[in-house]
Amino acid sequence: LMILRGRPRGKVGRCRESYLKGRFITCPFSISEFFLTRHSKLCYNSYAGNICLPSQQTLHPVKKEMSNALQQARILTGGQHILKLARVNIETVNMIQNMAVNMIRRVKVNMTNGILTYICLFVSMLLFGFGTHISAEKPPENILKNGDFYLNLDGWHHWTHADAAALFQTEGKKAEPIAGKNAVYVKISKAGELWHIQFYQQPFILEKGTTYTYNLWAKSEKPRSVVMRILHQGAPWNEYARKAISLTEEWKEFFITFKMTADDVNTRAGIIMGAEKVDVWIDHVRLYEGEYVSDIEGAEPQAVEPSDKLTTTWAALKSF
Repeated sequence: LMILRGRPRGKVGRCRESYLKGRFITCPFSISEFFLTRHSKLCYNSYAGNICLPSQQTLHPVKKEMSNALQQARILTGGQHILKLARVNIETVNMIQNMAVNMIRRVKVNMTNGILTYICLFVSMLLFGFGTHISAEKPPENILKNGDFYLNLDGWHHWTHADAAALFQTEGKKAEPIAGKNAVYVKISKAGELWHIQFYQQPFILEKGTTYTYNLWAKSEKPRSVVMRILHQGAPWNEYARKAISLTEEWKEFFITFKMTADDVNTRAGIIMGAEKVDVWIDHVRLYEGEYVSDIEGAEPQAVEPSDKLTTTWAALKSF
């Protein structure tokens, strides 16, 4: 099967190849979606992507009396957020394809609501009757604890140098989350060096040669920069990934994908922000194995590269 990744738009997603327009068939309950593309592919839609049958398995010919809109007919039972299907038994999908297409070909422009309901119910029974062949891909496991701050600052640490001043909180009207009920609001009343104000979580284990992605959402009172980084907790404070990111008044997502250069059982993930007297908000912080995976609707992540020199020292930090 061909997985077409992409963020859904509107109530349901769209197959990238289809550019669907025109009519669609609406069903009165929430399960999933099948539709025909203009290239006569049958696609299954989930809210994290679309799965289309291979291009060689086209659905020609379609009856001439069917309008162009019906050639692009979608049997919609959408509405429930369903994760992207990771594994689908091809025989099951072929069976669903053949039966659904036969029904679509019998559909006329003047079909009644009763026929619509029958078709939707039947396709839904086909899909969920073979549940043992279809499984949802779980989102990557977050190595960090309490990344959405449901438990306020539990699991997190903050540190402020004597030459700076900051207040960290997750409640109150200033804590405006992008996800969940809380976000971290950092009220900076006195600036110093960049590393004088820090927010981080430790310790956790990262393995040499493994690719990880560190990502978070952040915004600021007015445009400013902060630094997100992954490093060893303790001298010589070796860094594995580090990047300055530019914040604005709007929530934005940032991520770094990097490969570990050493095994580390005492790793820290954090943000340093002491150089400017500008308040900062942080939310939905994740660290997981593999490449970047989006999990918030409407996200427009800002990819950042880890520093060219993957391992730096505390002396390098102080001279930033």
